[in-house]
Amino acid sequence: MVLLILWLLIARFTVEVDTRVPYMNFQWAGFIKGIIVYRDKWVAELQILFFHTTLPIPFKRKKKQKKPKEKKRGKGSMTLSKALHKGKRVLRSFTVEKWELAVDTGDHTLNAKLYPVNYWKPCYRHLFINFHGDNYFYLKVHNRPWKLLYAFFG
Repeated sequence: MVLLILWLLIARFTVEVDTRVPYMNFQWAGFIKGIIVYRDKWVAELQILFFHTTLPIPFKRKKKQKKPKEKKRGKGSMTLSKALHKGKRVLRSFTVEKWELAVDTGDHTLNAKLYPVNYWKPCYRHLFINFHGDNYFYLKVHNRPWKLLYAFFG
């Protein structure tokens, strides 16, 4: 059991987002796979080992009437700056494998002014200013659970 927990902490997970298709893919070392894809409506497919299920994603929710509550700040609550610092540490624990951003503003003059950004070293082969009407975003990142825990609690 301890080896299983250690393996789950060390096993790499990958998150992939592509707006061309539109879908989002989550994979955790072949153990858990999750895909959110648009097929006439948004659908979530989840696979855990041999168990596979497909669920529709409801975006329309019924509004519930909420009773007004008094806002009390707890003694141990986290300040905004601490929360932002912790969120920054968690985000920095991810490794970006690949990212692409294609932009067409629809204005040829503005596209021409932005076109040199294609060859700016940090964005080279990642950012594409085009005149074809292509607008998409692709991102593939990976991380390991122990890095997330270390960034969150460390």
